[in-house]
Amino acid sequence: MKVGILCASSINKFNSEVFNHIANSKKGMSLFCIMDERPRKTDYQRNVANLKSWRGTYVLFMSVYKLFRRENGYTNTESFCTNHNIPVQKISDPVSNDFLNVIKSQEFDILVHLNGFDGAIGKPLLDLLPLGVLAYHHGDLREYRGQPPAFWELYYGESTMVSTIQKLNEWVDSGLPILERDIPVYKTDTLQRLLQRLYSNTPDMMAQALSLYAQGKPEPAHLVYHGTLYEDPTIIEWIVLQYRIYRRKSRNWFSQLANKQFFGFDVSELKIRDR
Repeated sequence: MKVGILCASSINKFNSEVFNHIANSKKGMSLFCIMDERPRKTDYQRNVANLKSWRGTYVLFMSVYKLFRRENGYTNTESFCTNHNIPVQKISDPVSNDFLNVIKSQEFDILVHLNGFDGAIGKPLLDLLPLGVLAYHHGDLREYRGQPPAFWELYYGESTMVSTIQKLNEWVDSGLPILERDIPVYKTDTLQRLLQRLYSNTPDMMAQALSLYAQGKPEPAHLVYHGTLYEDPTIIEWIVLQYRIYRRKSRNWFSQLANKQFFGFDVSELKIRDR
């Protein structure tokens, strides 16, 4: 099975781990990387575009968070592929017919979309692939389509969220779930803590889905309908989420105290010294 990996000239930590899992478990597969050479859109550019519709708050806050946490590290795609002996072809204009001709000439069975290639994944491309195009969607397609990951599940107080490998179609986050994995959401979770749990527990899913295809037995999940298509939150929705997180953590704190358990200690055994 010939697998094409679609990605930009640099990939973030999560996509690097995804690619690494694929590269290290390519039994029955040959890998080829198609790299989008266009400059990656910066967080500033995303902020400017989203603020025009009052939806840049999330991107702005997460950019500041990453800055202070020093989570801006990206891996050079070409270097990664060289280290793993994966051939690379660079594409300067993914929305042109040249890109489609490259895909056709390589005779891929299936593509994996990691990042980049904005505006390039549509019906003309999908029609060229016998097995289609796979991509991550960090959400349950029955309930939470769109973005950002984990935000809306935490906003509405869900006890679990779902990470999905979907087979893409020409509509946004309306694909067929090939593989799904539940991620627990705890009462004391912040958005950053939930995202960390999400990203640390799902990088192997794409390699697992490709393995199912290589064995000729993918197991698509049953999907009757698709859920709401969400967008980046407004500043009001961001503030509401912070309030709800604070309220849940406070309730959990008082619940522990009422049950005589506080940070793992049994407060019923504590003795007050008489004066």
